[in-house]
Amino acid sequence: MPIPTLELRVAHHPERSTSLNNLAAALWTRFWKRGQQHDLDEAIFMHRQALELRVAPHPKRSISLNNLALALQRRFEQGSQQHDLDEAISLHRQAVQLQPLSHSGKSQSLHDLALALLQAHSLNPHDQGHLNEAMDVFLSATQCINQPAALHLSIAQMWIKQGIIHRHTSVINAYEAALQALPKLAALSFDLKSRQEGLFENTDGLARDASRFAIQAGKIDKAIQFLEEGRAVFWSQFLSLRSPFEQLKDIAPKLADKLQDTAYALELGSHRNTLASISDNWQNFVVDQEAARLNRLNEEWLKTIEDIRKLGGFEDFLQPHSLSALQMAASNDPVIILVGNEDGSDILILTPANVRNISLPGLPTKELRKLVHLVQAASSASKIWRSYFEELFSTDPTEFPVAIRETLRNWSKQKEDRGVRCAEKVGSDDIFKFVLKTLWNDVVKPVIDELNLKVRSKSVVERGKNSL
Repeated sequence: MPIPTLELRVAHHPERSTSLNNLAAALWTRFWKRGQQHDLDEAIFMHRQALELRVAPHPKRSISLNNLALALQRRFEQGSQQHDLDEAISLHRQAVQLQPLSHSGKSQSLHDLALALLQAHSLNPHDQGHLNEAMDVFLSATQCINQPAALHLSIAQMWIKQGIIHRHTSVINAYEAALQALPKLAALSFDLKSRQEGLFENTDGLARDASRFAIQAGKIDKAIQFLEEGRAVFWSQFLSLRSPFEQLKDIAPKLADKLQDTAYALELGSHRNTLASISDNWQNFVVDQEAARLNRLNEEWLKTIEDIRKLGGFEDFLQPHSLSALQMAASNDPVIILVGNEDGSDILILTPANVRNISLPGLPTKELRKLVHLVQAASSASKIWRSYFEELFSTDPTEFPVAIRETLRNWSKQKEDRGVRCAEKVGSDDIFKFVLKTLWNDVVKPVIDELNLKVRSKSVVERGKNSL
């Protein structure tokens, strides 16, 4: 019968702490599968023993601190013993303090600390201390030097989620941190398909949501900047337009290759630490040496970007445009942006002087989607049947557009008069008229009124009314 590894690695064996950690990880996994409390308790006991052997300045001490803290958090969730949560928070703090800013695992440690602080806040919601600290910790986590772009985005999205839940004022900063991760995600590959896949996952609608939140917070200028940040990255990827990286490769191919190589090295090196979890058997390398290597790579990344920004036309490379730069696009005519959202849309009007907002509570995203479907149906060569509208607007005919409802009523009357079955088709002209009338009343006319263009555009307005 084979002898257990832990029994072979007796006290003072240099790898005994690793065996203790591995056994604790196995018990943790079995706890998750079976839900037996004694497995969790034994895992905590093993993590304590491993921690005792990893005395500072042991390079893996922060790992043991985090592992024990996570296990104690889980036991708190099981039994609501506050002393378990208090100890977990203390252990997370110790782990963060041991890790320099350049440590590739620091952002994950800060993320774990923030979630523990939020658990503490849930015990006393009236005390804002733990909540405010958690949001500050999320900010610190997104500012760590060596972290994968995907982890940066994930932490920022958790910050957004928790900030919205707790109605915290830092949500604007959380959205900004999330959008800042997108250019680096795009930098990881010059291949269009790879960029599309990397950016689309978990980021669809991020800039729109950020803009919508900024509007609701009364920060209209920031709403425009958020939309531009998202547009600059997503449109260049999904519409196959030339991205800043492709333009750079034409002008300075060596700098472009260096930037890409550095991004890959940072991503792979950071994952080597951040993918390690409570159940991981760490590779045998010295953590502080690896952190130093990643720090040098990050310095190379920053230096390369600095060199790129010295090139003509690349002064704002990987930076969002300022509002003043965006307003130059509206120097001749206002720029109108429709921002759809589930609970209502907004129109942003960008002029050289300011940014204005018009709220459209009666035109949420689902209504905009209906307009899109209607135009697609009317533009197709296929017949449009009544059943299509029943599916689109629900089975209640009163929800049909008035023009379409009137058409369907006429068909029903024709059927009764003639005593025959007729095909319940809808004419494309009726559909286009309905869509155009909706856009005129709910989108175009409010903009004209806001810009006070009534007199100057009177003939246009009248023609628009008459055509509808």
